[in-house]
Amino acid sequence: MPSRLESPHKVYILYAFWFKTDGGKQRYDQYMQEVLPLIDEAGGQKLKSLVPERTLVGDACDFDADIMYFIEFPMWDAYKAFANSSEYHSIAYMLHEAVEKSLIVKCERPKYL
Repeated sequence: MPSRLESPHKVYILYAFWFKTDGGKQRYDQYMQEVLPLIDEAGGQKLKSLVPERTLVGDACDFDADIMYFIEFPMWDAYKAFANSSEYHSIAYMLHEAVEKSLIVKCERPKYL
C-alpha cells in the first residue's frame, strides 16, 4: 500500500501569494505564462483563482493574500516531477522576483468524500 506521500490519487496544491509592491503582479503574470504549460505537461490543471476578501472565522489577522488557487495533479509523483524538473527550475526565479510571501500546501481529498 502506498504511503500518504506516494498517493496514487489526485493531489491538490494550494497556492497563496503576496506580491511585491514594485512590479510583483506584472512579474507574476509573466511567470504564469511560462509555468502553466509545464503544469499542463505534468497532467496538472489550475483551478479557479480567488482573491480573499475577508476572514469570517478565525483568531488570526485577515488572510490577505493577493491571489490564491489550487492546482490539481493526477498524483503526487506528477507534482514532484513538475516541481523538480529542470524546465521549472529555469523559470522559478521569476516567482521569487514577484512575491514577497507565499504559502504552498499539499492537500488531498479525504477518503470519506
